[in-house]
Amino acid sequence: MASASRLAHHLREELQKQGYRVHCGGHDDGPELAGRYWFTWSVAGMAYCEVGPSCAGAWEAWASALDHRLANSRIAVHRVDAASTPLV
Repeated sequence: MASASRLAHHLREELQKQGYRVHCGGHDDGPELAGRYWFTWSVAGMAYCEVGPSCAGAWEAWASALDHRLANSRIAVHRVDAASTPLV
């Protein structure tokens, strides 16, 4: 269980570095958001922030943020010919 906890902590830290935040709704947010959690994502230069769905708990909101991050990943895969890259 400690390993899962460490993994969750590191994932949350990485998401925070990338501009994700989780918020907890209060009475001022209205009855539909009071006691609910959601993520926002924004980085410098964005005109607005993206807002995730409301969730029952904070870790559920972080999981939703991770889903968002993975769904919007722009990591390119570069294929390399195995013959051209000798193993060392």
